[in-house]
Amino acid sequence: MIYAINYDLKRPGQNYDKLYDAIRSCGEWWHYLGSTWLVDTPLSATAIWERLAPHVDKNDLVLVIGVTRNYSGWLPKDAWEWLNSRITKMAAWGRQGMRVQGAVIREQGQTFAIVIVKPHVVQNSVMAADAIQSFTPVFGVPVVLMAQDGRGQPTFYGRRDIARFLSEVPLGAIPWREYAIN
Repeated sequence: MIYAINYDLKRPGQNYDKLYDAIRSCGEWWHYLGSTWLVDTPLSATAIWERLAPHVDKNDLVLVIGVTRNYSGWLPKDAWEWLNSRITKMAAWGRQGMRVQGAVIREQGQTFAIVIVKPHVVQNSVMAADAIQSFTPVFGVPVVLMAQDGRGQPTFYGRRDIARFLSEVPLGAIPWREYAIN
């Protein structure tokens, strides 16, 4: 999803470098207008705000809002190319819905979900936490992430008791299936 991050920073002379770093950490970004950034990210608007909030003053104003196909303005050609390429990708993704490989497991009185993600997600605690936060409402149960390295060795990220349990379960014994998330 592409989000526009717009701000009105009220404190002249304040060093906002940490705010700008927090914006950059959200995903691929474009920054051509003085107080507007566009960020292509899997994060929600709330998750983006939670990253930015520690770096703004109480009198600053910030708006994080999703970008739709309905946009217009006067920008340089490379700005339109950046935006259009991502909007096109987002539209294609939206028509198909998101598909993930995972499983819902009921074991020893516990129900939880496991979702397969790319290795870089479980290697980055912020991305992993954001993924878990995004998948939990979909499944309605605690979620653990799993990624495999080049040799097929799994790494689990999530609740430690569940991750520890899963590390002892052969991957072939897990009832994997594809889930469509809209």
